[in-house]
Amino acid sequence: MLSSGSSVIVTLVVLAYILWNQLQVRVARQNLTLPLILIVIGAGDLSQYAARHVITPADAETLAASLLFIAIGLGAVRAYTVKLWRDGGKVLRQGTYVTLALWLAGTAIHVGLESLARGASATDLLY
Repeated sequence: MLSSGSSVIVTLVVLAYILWNQLQVRVARQNLTLPLILIVIGAGDLSQYAARHVITPADAETLAASLLFIAIGLGAVRAYTVKLWRDGGKVLRQGTYVTLALWLAGTAIHVGLESLARGASATDLLY
């Protein structure tokens, strides 16, 4: 779907947006449009990568572990670091610096595991 260079740029822009957005006070919503778009683009990137490269079972296991345990596991931990409160009938949310640190740590671990699995940047948007 995206070229390698474009994928890296889009990934960095999305990460910067996520990190900035985490520290903003905003209304807690359940709008999943952006995450669903990123999943579709990320799955397309991974499928294009897999069509052009050999992915060994060990590579696939490493990438799956990264997505399952790092993305989902740290996501659950990050959820506990987000402040939630009511104000005028609305539920507001704001991430903390711990939330930000967990995003950075999770991303660094994911990129490290991805390089071990020779996954290039194929799973960054999916992550």
